[in-house]
Amino acid sequence: MTPQSRDYYKDQSGKVRSGVWACNAGTIEIQDNPAEEVCFVVSGTVRITDCTGRSETFGTGECLALPRGFSGLWAQSDDFAIVYVAVEGA
Repeated sequence: MTPQSRDYYKDQSGKVRSGVWACNAGTIEIQDNPAEEVCFVVSGTVRITDCTGRSETFGTGECLALPRGFSGLWAQSDDFAIVYVAVEGA
C-alpha cells in the first residue's frame, strides 16, 4: 500500500485535524484506534470488520465513523480516497 495524505486543517492542540487520504488496494489492521474519525468516501470502497467479525462495506458517496478504541480490519479497493475529520484522545 502506498498512501498519500494531506491535512487541510489542524487545531492549535493538534488533536483535531481534517484532510484527504488516498491509497491503492490493501488491508490495514487497526488496534485501539486513537481517534474518533468521520470519513466521507470520495472514490472506491472499504470494508470495515470489527473484532467480532461484523463487517460493513462503504462506497463512493457514503460516510462512515470509526470510534476511538476500534480494533479490526480496514480493507479497501484500488484507487480509494476519503475526506476525513479526526479528533485525537481526550
